[in-house]
Amino acid sequence: MLYALVRPVAKTGFKVFFRHIHIQGLENIPREGPLLLAANHPTAFIEPCVAACFQHRTLHFIVRGDIFKNPFYIKILKALHLIPIFRFKDGYTNLKQNQETFRYVNQVLQERKTILILVEGRTIQEKKLRPVQKGPARMAFGAYDAYGVKDTKIIPIGFNYEQANAWRKDVMIQCGTPISVADFIPAYHENPLQAIQSLTDEIASGLAKNLVIIHDVQDEQACDILFEITKNDHSSPVFPIVIRNNERLITEKKIAAAFNNISEPEKSKLSTIANNYRHQLEQYKIADANVITGKSAATFPSILLLIILQILFLPGALYYFIPVMTARMMTSKRVYVKEFQAPVLFALSAFFVLIWSIFSLTSGIMLFGVRSIIMILILLLFGFLSIPVYEALMRNLSQRRFNRLQAETQQELFSSRNTMREWIQKNI
Repeated sequence: MLYALVRPVAKTGFKVFFRHIHIQGLENIPREGPLLLAANHPTAFIEPCVAACFQHRTLHFIVRGDIFKNPFYIKILKALHLIPIFRFKDGYTNLKQNQETFRYVNQVLQERKTILILVEGRTIQEKKLRPVQKGPARMAFGAYDAYGVKDTKIIPIGFNYEQANAWRKDVMIQCGTPISVADFIPAYHENPLQAIQSLTDEIASGLAKNLVIIHDVQDEQACDILFEITKNDHSSPVFPIVIRNNERLITEKKIAAAFNNISEPEKSKLSTIANNYRHQLEQYKIADANVITGKSAATFPSILLLIILQILFLPGALYYFIPVMTARMMTSKRVYVKEFQAPVLFALSAFFVLIWSIFSLTSGIMLFGVRSIIMILILLLFGFLSIPVYEALMRNLSQRRFNRLQAETQQELFSSRNTMREWIQKNI
């Protein structure tokens, strides 16, 4: 019941949290049968939440066991289909509870349901695939040993973030080709350990195909500028928010692969250009989109129209102010690990907005009757619309800052951008 109630709220929240959600490969997820979704793990818990909201299967999640402490929280976590897995550092007593976890997982798969597991084990915001754990393979073969479940499928799912710890950025999700556990069962009878390793290697190979992989973490800033250039060259409209293709992911994978393989002198030269370009954008408080747009944008009438719209939608923005700012303050004061910042901010924002909406709706009905329902719905809509209007206004204002730069500075920015753009076109 709680899972069904939370899912639509979270789905709506993600459509506000992310600017665009690019997703492809949903047709690879079967509508029935035992299923394991194997995902990478760049954030604390956004991946399982997004997966639950934007594909059709009801999920059960493998999560860290150390959050299962308070009896009240345990009831909530179980109602949300969370399954604890304990690590060595959680202590031997807790580690013994994993036997019960694996028995429960076997039962879930025997009932032809779906489990999501974050296969890297650790949460690190890097654009690469870390070593894949053997847990998914052990679970698949465990269900076979316990109940004779042969038809389990494993789907590698790659989550790629524009900026994993920031909101109003894009996420790109690729659901890979199904891996049939039945293909590994003969090998499992001959050598169980080798079969587990082979299946784990297959999962890792499938997951790597769905990810942007940058070998050296020091290259990420330069690659991010290249990604930004291609994004702005093929910009998406504000709507739809959910985009059912991954052309952008394909392009970024090609850019990352080319960057990984160029010679060190060429990489050093390109990195210097990209990092200097990024530094100039920050120095002048402009964006790459301003450089590509040129002086034709940011007219006074367009800015005036956006200001009028922002004033129109201001009541909705103010309606969200208290819950969202409360979430931001709590996150900034209590969350110091970057992998947890965006997930906690999202969770607290969604929770406080929901409580605030229920409170205001109840109070409104008591004071003004049922017509207050319409008022609250309008405020919610205006609050949402105020976000893209505000973003458009900020883009136009930064465009005017670009327009006021000296001609030599503008030409220098154009030249740097064109150099990187030519490299991209040459290599992808």
